[in-house]
Amino acid sequence: MGASIVNALSTKLLLEIDRNDQHYQMSFKDGGKPQGKLKVTGPAPRGRTGTSVTFTPDPTIFDDVDFRAQTITERLQIMAFLNRGLEIRFVDERVDASQKRRTSTTAGSSTTCDTSTTRRSRCSKGWLLRTDRAGQEVEVAFQWNTGYYREHPLVRERHRDH
Repeated sequence: MGASIVNALSTKLLLEIDRNDQHYQMSFKDGGKPQGKLKVTGPAPRGRTGTSVTFTPDPTIFDDVDFRAQTITERLQIMAFLNRGLEIRFVDERVDASQKRRTSTTAGSSTTCDTSTTRRSRCSKGWLLRTDRAGQEVEVAFQWNTGYYREHPLVRERHRDH
């Protein structure tokens, strides 16, 4: 979902933008009502760029507003793998201490091959192919391992580990 949808479904939303060496903030309340204009609140930390969105889901819209941190971090990890150089930081600040979690990922598809802990690699490193033509960038990473995953229901092959 985009920020405008998240904003419409939230009781509070804080938007923080680091751009052009400046840190900007704007807050919204009750489904998207601005609580002031976008304002510069200081310099961007260490020249950082990016956007942070902090929100509280509206319990009058959603039956359950309790998020599973594991589900969120798994989705963020996929996004980091698919976007080389993207840094994603997730901080779970809920009151329950057992749920406190902080993760930070800076990855790309080249590290995707190194993340499988359930399968043994058949070679020491994976392969990374990268090309850029006419402004279109493609990156493919792969590694041969002992596992087999059947993604399509029409695939009827069986795997034997030799």
